[in-house]
Amino acid sequence: MPTLYEYRGANVDTGRKERGTIVSSGDDTAVFNELLVRGIEAPHIREYSAASSGLPRRVRVRTADHLHFFESMAFLKNLTLSRAVRICAERANNRRFATTLHIVAKDVSDGMELHSAMAKHPRDFTQLMIALVHAAQQATAGEEVYENLAEMLEFEYTTKTDVSEGLRGPALLTLFGFGAVITMFVFFVPRIKTW
Repeated sequence: MPTLYEYRGANVDTGRKERGTIVSSGDDTAVFNELLVRGIEAPHIREYSAASSGLPRRVRVRTADHLHFFESMAFLKNLTLSRAVRICAERANNRRFATTLHIVAKDVSDGMELHSAMAKHPRDFTQLMIALVHAAQQATAGEEVYENLAEMLEFEYTTKTDVSEGLRGPALLTLFGFGAVITMFVFFVPRIKTW
């Protein structure tokens, strides 16, 4: 039965510190060997436990992470569900989301439905995502829903970035204006009294 492991180590080639999670059917030695094949020497390996995971609680799963996940799920539609989620977890950039996806993949491989496994992580998946995945599983139209979710998230992501980029200029002008007014009151207004 696959188990989720946490590891800390270093990249063999670059010496850069590596930290993450991996799903393996073997014991600590098998995990060590599997990581060594990937180019990571990890002397610190332990079975994952939610209490000792050390995941930063303030790290948020962003829209781009969800977008990448659902695009990948639509692309990997020919694989088993647990294998597709596991591949998405291995390719995720956000460490918190990668760990969550490993847990979801483990739950799905243990027989739980995807929406139920996602619902165990309300900080990482919205209710809308969970409901749409549940509806897709009921209607057996998963790949279409994953594609639609990816399109919706892409629209949301581009809208957010456009709005934030559009507000950047006015925010800087406002900040500059306040700085100019404060400078006038601090340096020029006291000189007017002395004239």
